[in-house]
Amino acid sequence: METINLVQGDLTPVIRLTVDGIDLTGKALRFSLRPRNSCDRLELDAMLQEDGSVHVPLTATATAVPGIYLGQLEVVGEQTLYDQVLVNIRGVCA
Repeated sequence: METINLVQGDLTPVIRLTVDGIDLTGKALRFSLRPRNSCDRLELDAMLQEDGSVHVPLTATATAVPGIYLGQLEVVGEQTLYDQVLVNIRGVCA
C-alpha cells in the first residue's frame, strides 16, 4: 500500500494518483479520506489531469488532525473504488 506523508495544516501539496488501465475521461471523481479504524469519511474533490493522473487538492479540514488515514479514489455515481493509500499526517511541534 502506498503511503503519502503530510504535515498537519498542509495546504500546498496536492495528492497525485496514477490509475492504470481505466479511462476516467468525463467521470466525476472524489477522494475519500477516513481515519484508520473509523467509518467517518471526508470527501475531497479529485480532478483528472491531461497526463491521465488524478490530482486531489488539500483542504484545511483534511489535514487538521494528525493521524493515520486511509484514502481511496472513487468515481461518483458508480461503485468503482480503487486501491487504498495510507495517508500519514504528522503533528506540528511548536
